[in-house]
Amino acid sequence: MPLIGDTIRLSCVFHKFDGTVSDVNDIVLKIYDQREQQYGVSITGTDIVREDVGSYYYDYTIPSDVTILGKNSVMYYEFSGTLEGKSAIARKSFKRKWVE
Repeated sequence: MPLIGDTIRLSCVFHKFDGTVSDVNDIVLKIYDQREQQYGVSITGTDIVREDVGSYYYDYTIPSDVTILGKNSVMYYEFSGTLEGKSAIARKSFKRKWVE
């Protein structure tokens, strides 16, 4: 479980309908809080690393804002883009923990 202040790697892989891995256009990363409200600004383009065909990551430092987010809360992240002219979205979650 990631601790508040740690840097973690958020990653995703996009697939076509036939299952082959494929790159997306106009990739964007959004972070959401436990209420599924967007937290912070969207991360776009060159800030997101393309590791391989269809595989992307972003190194994210877990926010220390315990007033809004609470000490132990789930956060969500969403990579999105356009694949073959259609929207493509990949979502996952992580639980951040405060250790005293």
